Amino acid sequence: MIDLLIDRVGNVNIFNFLNSGQFHSESHIQSSIDSDLISEYVKEIENLAKLSNNFLSNHESTFRVKPDVLKELKILGETFYEQFFPSSISENLRTTSEKYLHFNIDSSLAEIPWELLYDGDCFLSDRFLIGRTIKGSKTFLQEENTQKLKMLIIADPTEDLEWAQREGETFFQVLREKVPSSILEIEFIAGAQITKLKLLSMIRGKNIIHYAGHLYFSHDPMENGWLLSGDKILKAREIKNSAFSTNLVFSNSCNSSRSARIKNSNNIMNDFASSFLMSGIMSFIGTKWEVADNERTLDFTIRFYLSLFSDKSLGESLHIAREYARKNYDPLDVIWANYSLYGHPDRIILNKNNNQRNKIIDPFMIRKSYPTPIAFS
Repeated sequence: MIDLLIDRVGNVNIFNFLNSGQFHSESHIQSSIDSDLISEYVKEIENLAKLSNNFLSNHESTFRVKPDVLKELKILGETFYEQFFPSSISENLRTTSEKYLHFNIDSSLAEIPWELLYDGDCFLSDRFLIGRTIKGSKTFLQEENTQKLKMLIIADPTEDLEWAQREGETFFQVLREKVPSSILEIEFIAGAQITKLKLLSMIRGKNIIHYAGHLYFSHDPMENGWLLSGDKILKAREIKNSAFSTNLVFSNSCNSSRSARIKNSNNIMNDFASSFLMSGIMSFIGTKWEVADNERTLDFTIRFYLSLFSDKSLGESLHIAREYARKNYDPLDVIWANYSLYGHPDRIILNKNNNQRNKIIDPFMIRKSYPTPIAFS
C-alpha cells in the first residue's frame, strides 16, 4: 500500500511518499497551490453533481443540450492534478504496481475529492483503492478479522425522510436473503422509537452501523451527530464516552436543515467523519453531496456490502460498486463519485477463510504450552 502524507503550510504542500510494497519512499517534496484554486475546484465538482442530480430528477426539459458531466469531471480533475502534484509524486503514482492508496492529509486539504483527480489516463479511483485519514483523527490497528459480523441498520429517526425508511427496510430484507445468517447478524430500528439511550445500547458490540437519516453539524466536531426525533442529537462525544469501537459506519445521509452554518458540503462530511473516527470508529464511509432518492442509491449500497461480506477489503468493495455504477447506470449519474472512505482501504472486516488458511503451528496450542511472552511472539 502507498501512504501519501501531505502537510500544508500556507500555500505550500509537503509530500512524503511511502511505498511499503517496494520499500521505496520520497520525503519533503513540495508544491505550491493557492487555497482559492482548491476551493474553486471543489465548488466546480459540487456544481457538476447538482447539474447531474437536476437532470436525472425529471428536470430534463430545462436543458437544451444534455450535459457531458463525465467529460467535465475529467477536464477539471486533470487540470487540478497537474497543479497539485509535484512531477516526482505524479510519476510515482503512474508507475507504481500498488493497488491501495492511503492519503494522510492536513485538515486544510480534507475537502479535495481525491477519487476524482485525473492523471491523463484515468481517475485515481480507477487506478487505486483509496482511503483517507485527516491528521488529528485517530487511527486504529487492524483487529483480528471475525467470521461473523453484527450489523445495525438505523433508518429515518426523524420520520421525515420517506426514502430513508424505504431504504432501511429494503436493505434489511435483501441482506437477510443474500447473506447467510452464519456470517451476518442484523438488527433494524427505525422512526421515533430511536432514543439516545436505546441507540447507545444497541450500537455496543456492533461491527457495522448503517445510517440513513439526517446528520447534525456543529462548529465543535465532537458535537456532530445523528439527528433524532424531537430535535435530539446523538453526539460524537457521547459515542466516545461509551468506550467502544466499531469497524465501520456507513452514512447515507441528508444534511440537516437545523445544522450550524458551514462552508460547503465537503467540509461538512469531513468534519463529521473525523469526529466519528476520534470516537473510536475504525472506518467511515460518507457522501460528498446529498444522496439521491432513487433505486440506484440502494443498489450501489447493496453491491458494496455484498462484496464486503465476500471477504473483500473496504477499498475493493467500494471500487467494485463504483465500477458497476460507471458501466451500468445512466452516464449522467455520478453516484460512483459521491462516496469516500475514511480509514485504511486495505482493511478487511470479514474473513470467511480464517480457519482454512494453512498454518505451520496451532496458535492455541502455543499459547497453552509456552510462557506468555514466547507465545505472543
